Amino acid sequence: MDKTLSGKYSKIKRRYGEVRKKRAISLLNIATCTAAFNDNLFKFLTIYLLIDMKGAESSSDVALLAGVFYVLPFLLFSSISGAIADRFSKQKIIVWMKAFEILIVALGFYVYANGLVWGCYGCVFLLSLQSAIMSPPKYSIILELVGKEQVTKANSYVTSYTYLAIIMGTFMASFLTQITNRNFILSLSVCMIAAVIGYIASLNIPKTVGVGEKITANKKPFGQLTETLQICKKTPKLLLVVIGSAFFLFIGAFLQLNLIPFAMISLKMSEVGGGYLFLATSLGIAAGSIISGKVCKREVHLGLSAFAMVCMAFFVLCIPMASPSIAGVVIALGLIGLFGGLYQIPLESYMQTYCSPEKRGKVVAAANFLSFAGVLLAPLSMAVFEKGLGVSPATGFIMLGLILIGASIVLVKSLFIPLVNFLSKGIFHKFYDIYYQDFPFTKKHEEQRVALFIKGIKKRFIFLLFGETMHAHAFIIRKEAKRFDNIISWINGLDILYLDQGIDAKNVRARLSGLLTKTRPLFLLDTDVNLDDLKSFIGDLKSEYHYHVKDMVLVNRVHFRPCFDQIWQKTSLVFAFNCIKKDSLISVKKPEVQLI
Repeated sequence: MDKTLSGKYSKIKRRYGEVRKKRAISLLNIATCTAAFNDNLFKFLTIYLLIDMKGAESSSDVALLAGVFYVLPFLLFSSISGAIADRFSKQKIIVWMKAFEILIVALGFYVYANGLVWGCYGCVFLLSLQSAIMSPPKYSIILELVGKEQVTKANSYVTSYTYLAIIMGTFMASFLTQITNRNFILSLSVCMIAAVIGYIASLNIPKTVGVGEKITANKKPFGQLTETLQICKKTPKLLLVVIGSAFFLFIGAFLQLNLIPFAMISLKMSEVGGGYLFLATSLGIAAGSIISGKVCKREVHLGLSAFAMVCMAFFVLCIPMASPSIAGVVIALGLIGLFGGLYQIPLESYMQTYCSPEKRGKVVAAANFLSFAGVLLAPLSMAVFEKGLGVSPATGFIMLGLILIGASIVLVKSLFIPLVNFLSKGIFHKFYDIYYQDFPFTKKHEEQRVALFIKGIKKRFIFLLFGETMHAHAFIIRKEAKRFDNIISWINGLDILYLDQGIDAKNVRARLSGLLTKTRPLFLLDTDVNLDDLKSFIGDLKSEYHYHVKDMVLVNRVHFRPCFDQIWQKTSLVFAFNCIKKDSLISVKKPEVQLI
């Protein structure tokens, strides 16, 4: 009987563990979203309470001090929180912080009841400290709860629900203040309920194990941040991703602050109405985050981030042009938020996927520090634009748009191949059915070094090839320099090789150093190149550096006749990849075109 009961108990326990694993991201969402909800609800309730106590004339000072106390923990404790996340179990840290949250809210009841002004600011600081410590494990635990293929999707849900929680917390502060007739202690009860729900959810998150090194204090100011950024340099594009992720919060903070004076001057709205306009951006970010998870599916598409940054720059510049219409401004803000969500998710997923497990928390913490430094930079930028340069809030958006154009150029240059991959796969592949013979970018060829020479094929078909891999590095080979080569190379980051300057396989190999291990070079030939001049170069690639040198040939193309039964018919293309022998030339076949 005892054995039967023991067997049933172990079976129930095993099933419970399986349910917890399946619902891990949902439980993490509940635990972290209740924290984001409480951060904003408590902060704004505190602001309303202090304004009620000190008078309406003190509103600016109260909001400023509350903002400073909210941001300070992220700047002061981000580095140590990252080290803690790497050293200890991330699930346990979340549980401890949720318990700490309950204690802070309980302290809030005492502070509110006794009208302690600095106690209110202290509670805002402590609640923000709790979020600062919980932020690195919140994001770095995702890869431990789900597989690599699910990281992007999981990130999209965590980010979207976090922004929805921020929106709800901000809204509930005003709503509860009104319906309770400024009974702030009763309103604070909602914070306690949310904290308890989050704590219960955290207890059921699957347990994880700490994998990091022992925590050591760095005596230099910002020493830990500098060390982490140096670590990021060792992983291709990781430093760019960390800075790009932090830049996103600067954009959001500037939008939020500049909207209020813009709404009052350009749209003739009140300051409250201007604050509500930012809800369109927040909802857009939540929607864009979910869409990003759907678009990326099981891959990390950094090209999507570059594309989204270009779109954000365009719609920020549209805000002043849409200023006669409130609806036009709301649409522009919603689209900025939408592309902001599309921009941020691939960056966060890349951080979590390509960081070593023992350093992941520190990298997330460094991104947090830079993000909140960006939050502080936003009001300074506004002060420079408005007081230093004397421009209007509408012109401030134009200045922000120009900054985003500069950021877009940097991203397009650094992420040109991923961007072309995203555009090719997401748009142009929809028009063709593509088949390959001996395709060199599959798992079968993963250990090979492959170099492709492409000649005699239309550029749009070469563009299709970029949609098959994000791990290519492209070179263009020409006889001599052309007029705009330097500008083109500077914008897209492609290397251009010239025959009249000599092409050395050793130099080409050196340019590929430091890239991802899966990177394959892709050599594109202009029509004026004679392959007889490349025999020695091809021979060196094969003999010295063990490259499999191949050419790409379009062997068959089939067009379909218009059909009333099926309006949309794709053109069928067949490409073949042939090995090039050391002493042979590439013979380009003319494709056999069929009409069906």
